[in-house]
Amino acid sequence: MLFSLGYFGFYKEGCVCPIGSIQNVALSLFNSNYAAPITVVMFFVLPLIFALFFGRVFCASVCALGAIQDLVVLKPIKLPRKLTIALSMIPYVYIGTAILFAATNTGFIICRYDPFIGFFRLNGNAPYLYLGAGFLLSGVFIARPYCRFFCPYGVLLGLMSRFARWHLAITPTDCVDCRLCEATCPFDYINKPNTGLEREVRATGVQRLGYLFLMLPLMVVLAGWIGHRMSTPMSRYNNTVFLAEQIMVEKANPEMEPSLETTTFRSMGMPEEQLIADAKKIQAQMNMGGWMLGGFLGLVFGLKLIGISIVRDQKDYEVDKPTCFSCGRCCSYCPSDEMHTPNFLPGSKALEESLALAKPEEVKPAAVTGEGQD
Repeated sequence: MLFSLGYFGFYKEGCVCPIGSIQNVALSLFNSNYAAPITVVMFFVLPLIFALFFGRVFCASVCALGAIQDLVVLKPIKLPRKLTIALSMIPYVYIGTAILFAATNTGFIICRYDPFIGFFRLNGNAPYLYLGAGFLLSGVFIARPYCRFFCPYGVLLGLMSRFARWHLAITPTDCVDCRLCEATCPFDYINKPNTGLEREVRATGVQRLGYLFLMLPLMVVLAGWIGHRMSTPMSRYNNTVFLAEQIMVEKANPEMEPSLETTTFRSMGMPEEQLIADAKKIQAQMNMGGWMLGGFLGLVFGLKLIGISIVRDQKDYEVDKPTCFSCGRCCSYCPSDEMHTPNFLPGSKALEESLALAKPEEVKPAAVTGEGQD
């Protein structure tokens, strides 16, 4: 991780990275005049392939953005589950908007608003440096805030990691319910057993689930309509559309003094009609993209609600495969691991340090807590 931070971060100045390569790949797919370099394609594909087999090992060991945040994790706290679920929608908005802007040649917003690029290049605009500093400052208490709640590439890695064959896992037959893995994971990505908890009436849950399935198409259409309404202001971020609207305003108001942009355009000799036609084409593309982006976000939101409503019995501690960074922090504290068992003998210093990481109520014997009784 330190090597990746030094090489991919400060030496390569954060470029090229798989996160930004999303835009290059999207532009090459929708614009026949652009071909993504093979290096960019490899940076985009390889972490996904590794995630499909081993989980998000790229996040744990290679990503420079993750490494710089990992250095400041000092006093991590666990956020409320409802808050984390709500914040988990942000990466979907980010990746959808980034693809839309790249596909319409509007801009590469991931690279433009990268919060850590200013640190890697040792320069940058003050607002972006403040943004990066804010992420690092909050990262002292909220482990890896950008990775968990903003990274657009994490959406794709999570999808691949869900089906990972050799993902980091907790073996139920060897688990002694010591809760050390739960206490040592700063990201709260270990799902706890739910046996013995009070459950709602089954008919109530089934009824709510049925309502959500019926509402899912409505949420998709409604969100698509919102995306359609947002397409007009979003299209103004495109230079062609912005310039065309300026020229149309100046033509409607002859007394207005021409701006520097319109003066430069007229000096190039390009017909205004061609510019306006290109702008209308981009606006049409943005309108269609707004429908698709909104519908996609509505679908994700609806599926998240359905996922929350479906509660399955869970008797053992389990790693949350889509979100787990595969950092291995929990492994070094697991007393069931044969490599570490000798260090966790009663009275050992390693055991005392491990128990100190957990809250008192989190390390009580299973017979006291009522969980894991044989």
